[in-house]
Amino acid sequence: MLTTVLTRVAAATAAIVALAAATTPARANEMQRIILDAGINLGLWQAQVAIFDTPATDPAQIGYATNVVMAVEMVRERLAPPFADLDLVAVVEAVERYPQQTDGRPGFQRASAVDQIRTLFRTRLSLLYLSTVGIYAAPNCDSAFLDVGYHLGRAQMAAFAGDGTMLSGARSDLLQAVRSGLAAARDTGCGFNLETVWNGLGIDRAQTLADFQALIDPIRMTAEVASARFDLADPWAPSDPERETPPPPDQPDTEIVGTWRYETGVHVVFRAAGGWIVGTSHGFSSTLLGIGYVEGMESHRLQATAAGTYHGQAAVRQSDGTFVWKDVRVIVRGDVAEFSDLYDGGQARYQAVRER
Repeated sequence: MLTTVLTRVAAATAAIVALAAATTPARANEMQRIILDAGINLGLWQAQVAIFDTPATDPAQIGYATNVVMAVEMVRERLAPPFADLDLVAVVEAVERYPQQTDGRPGFQRASAVDQIRTLFRTRLSLLYLSTVGIYAAPNCDSAFLDVGYHLGRAQMAAFAGDGTMLSGARSDLLQAVRSGLAAARDTGCGFNLETVWNGLGIDRAQTLADFQALIDPIRMTAEVASARFDLADPWAPSDPERETPPPPDQPDTEIVGTWRYETGVHVVFRAAGGWIVGTSHGFSSTLLGIGYVEGMESHRLQATAAGTYHGQAAVRQSDGTFVWKDVRVIVRGDVAEFSDLYDGGQARYQAVRER
């Protein structure tokens, strides 16, 4: 009986992907709908393994895996410059390796392997492009729709199994994925639809398998009709249509090594050190020195992740006077560097200018 019901769930999900394949010509956000469908299949797959410990030969699992591969291939077919060379083959290969790599492992490890496939796909999608910067790593509406689908799939399976703990966590994660997508839309102009539309879906009230299954079509429509903000000054994501824009410039002004000055007057000197770019801070006021800042202290550890984009950590003072390392991103555009805090849900941004 269990196999029969799970197979029905897999068959319903397969129909979702088949619809995406049959839709031509491609619409502006058809790719986001396909990404959402891939996420739903990954979520159903992960939760089934986590809850029921079914083997890789289970028909439902095979259905989910096949759907994921189909969706990734459809995304690849729709990629346009500057994302035409985006490597999604690795995602397909990870799905194909799953049976052999997880053979004999306990269910929680095999479920984790499915989540790692989702993480790999999300990482590949988490890219933006600006004509002044080129391609750089950043969350966007595409990666948010993958997460929305993933947690929607997990919530369906948890509701079917009566696993209240997983259901509660999946619903919470689904709502967080929506918030992340709305934030990406505000920050970059990518298509994620309106907050009022998402609020009207009633995700927070979903409790049963029927409730979550009833969300599939409205969320798919929300993905498909989401309109990106078309402005050459905005970055765009892999799912956005190609725009007429000049090629990225040479990159002499995307290098962070050198001296930068904050509005506070503090200077940060970045130097290459092994595989890192290390920043030391100078010119602290007497007030800052009095609360624990030290002249020449190591304040940043960064690595380049794309042209003009650096990720790493910054030394952040705590209320007790100690310093801890927390995540930060720096984007260099010419003589301006924008620092973004990536910890504790922080969205703080501050700038420094290059000292010639």
